[in-house]
Amino acid sequence: MNALNHYVEVGQTWFDTQVKVGQSWFESLKGLDIANPAPIWTQSLDAYQASLQSTLDAGVAGTKIWFEEVVPVENLPQPAVDVVKQMQAATEKVNETQQTLADNWVNLLRKVDVKELPFASIELEQPKKPAAKATKKA
Repeated sequence: MNALNHYVEVGQTWFDTQVKVGQSWFESLKGLDIANPAPIWTQSLDAYQASLQSTLDAGVAGTKIWFEEVVPVENLPQPAVDVVKQMQAATEKVNETQQTLADNWVNLLRKVDVKELPFASIELEQPKKPAAKATKKA
């Protein structure tokens, strides 16, 4: 697997995980029957944002360590150093994109009027499982 495909796969996995967290979050709020759900909504968003930020920060720290360890390797050919530096720049762009996505998503959720959400009637779409491939027998 080449490095670009790996970055796409990691990004997709991260995004899928965030969607699952969001679905679980809505599922947990569905059955609430309280007069003012706004404080729960706000506290949940605060916790969700902290969780997202911790994940993003850990990813940035991990890639920083990795790149700082690889670049100074002695006798590494210059083309290899150039590729590592390109991958570092690409990783920084991916990190920036993930941060922007997370910030925008939480900001959007903060604008939701929770009193208007009919939690009891939310039906989340379940992810579709890939169809099984038919195998040929010789």
